[in-house]
Amino acid sequence: MKLGPLYHTGIILSLNAASLATVCTVLAFGEWSAGYFLMVFLITYAVYGLDRLTGIDEDLASQPERARFLKNWRRPFGASIALSFLGAFLLAAARGWVAALVPVAPAVIAAYSGNLSERVFHFRGPDLKRYFLVKDAAIASGWAFLLPLGALYLGRPMGTGAWIFLLPLFVKLFVMASIYDFKDIDSDRKAGVRTLPVVLGEKKSRAVLHVLNAAATAGMIALVAAGILPFVGLIFVPAFLYAAVLIHLSRRDAPGWVFFVVADLEQFFWLSCAGTWGWAAAAL
Repeated sequence: MKLGPLYHTGIILSLNAASLATVCTVLAFGEWSAGYFLMVFLITYAVYGLDRLTGIDEDLASQPERARFLKNWRRPFGASIALSFLGAFLLAAARGWVAALVPVAPAVIAAYSGNLSERVFHFRGPDLKRYFLVKDAAIASGWAFLLPLGALYLGRPMGTGAWIFLLPLFVKLFVMASIYDFKDIDSDRKAGVRTLPVVLGEKKSRAVLHVLNAAATAGMIALVAAGILPFVGLIFVPAFLYAAVLIHLSRRDAPGWVFFVVADLEQFFWLSCAGTWGWAAAAL
């Protein structure tokens, strides 16, 4: 399946991140912000783009189509990255100097670790991906960090309920990050990246992910029942069913649409729409 710039440049991924940001702010603070949605989209696009541009050589082995696309469009893609970061910074700065730090954090992380630091600053950050589960835990933490970033951007305090919400949210995001590892088993094993399917194998990994998916959903339901999350938090119940099917489909030899269409669609884009509409209807 040829997905072109939507996949190769991270547009779908950026929509997912912005949508997750919407879910977090609606559930934790009862507030939806178009500015925060756009800012998260732009900074995700910029950070992902920097990572992709500096990893073209590595992608030649595992993602040759993407590598060729980025080589052909290197300059315009680089310009779009710079403009995206500038736009994210201006949107954040409009909320105050503290909020202006929001898009800087992921940019600093990207500059410190991986290929970017090695090629631009001539040093390489610690390769933590070689430790068991660290890669997906880091990815899940980055996505979950959208919740406190949203609080900072909106100028809202992080209450106890919001901090509790972070735990099942992290588990849910860890499951989604791990699902993508099935397509990279061979390349991760070659690179020494110790992901769940690399260490446990496909069958055991799917069993673990099913348990974690159920535990995260149970946690969300408990928070709704306790009044910590609004009723709209029950959108995670259909998400549980969706993820269960996706885990079942995840295989090393699964077709690309399983990961780049089905998995991407689960990443909160439709959930954010449902959550925002439900919250708005309840507020009327």
